[in-house]
Amino acid sequence: MRNTREDPFAFEQFPETATCAVCGTNDEGKCVLVPIDGTSDGSISEAMPVHLGCAIPTNANKMARVLYVRFKE
Repeated sequence: MRNTREDPFAFEQFPETATCAVCGTNDEGKCVLVPIDGTSDGSISEAMPVHLGCAIPTNANKMARVLYVRFKE
């Protein structure tokens, strides 16, 4: 049987000064920090807060073998 990834560490409250990149709101709720590509300096990188519910993939591309979430523009 294959092991799954561990549950991500979630913060209980969404940061007051941030906006979720997926839904575009600052609604209360649990959030996770998602690392931003190209900002890593060893083991540290910039990250953006995303509501835990928004971080769950909503779309799939079978040809590219990718699960993804559409960002709000």
